Amino acid sequence: MKGKNIILAAVMASMAFTAMGCSSNNAPSDTAETTAAVTEASSAEITSEAEITSEADSKETTSADVTTDAAAEATEAPAEGTAGSENLSAPTNKEVLRAVNEAFGIISDKSFEDDIKSARSWRLIGEDEEISADSKATPEFLLTLCMKAASFVDKDASLDDIIKTAVEKGIITDTDLSRIDMNNTAEFIKNASRIWASSAF
Repeated sequence: MKGKNIILAAVMASMAFTAMGCSSNNAPSDTAETTAAVTEASSAEITSEAEITSEADSKETTSADVTTDAAAEATEAPAEGTAGSENLSAPTNKEVLRAVNEAFGIISDKSFEDDIKSARSWRLIGEDEEISADSKATPEFLLTLCMKAASFVDKDASLDDIIKTAVEKGIITDTDLSRIDMNNTAEFIKNASRIWASSAF
């Protein structure tokens, strides 16, 4: 736009110069030279504007590429809280044991030691089985507690038997325990206790 204004100004100046100095022998030559110079300057200005626009487009393209790369990295990053993923927010053994005891009506005090005693009394865990209170609970530990608390398996059942029966009861969908979302254990325990209640009454 700026370049077009310069060309228009050059044409008007040329016309005025011709009107004022048409009687001079050198006027046509001077006019042509002036017009050519202005036109050349205008062309240079337009070229400069085109280069600036091209540079701006290049920067925008680079910015878009960076944004695309960032989005790709975010997509490739593993989502937290999904089944089978390691997540520091997963519950501890203490928290899972407390939740299972409460869901299945196993009475105990509020201490972890009492939860352990109650779980052993109900044979949810072995007499000599050591449970680390603050360790992250595993899918095997969660499933075993729920299945034994619901009396769906014998207290001495193997893990394979527990998994097989859990699939039959609809507590899990298949034998791949990595599919259990350890960041949503409350819902898992609630579902297991619901199945237990519907089969018991």
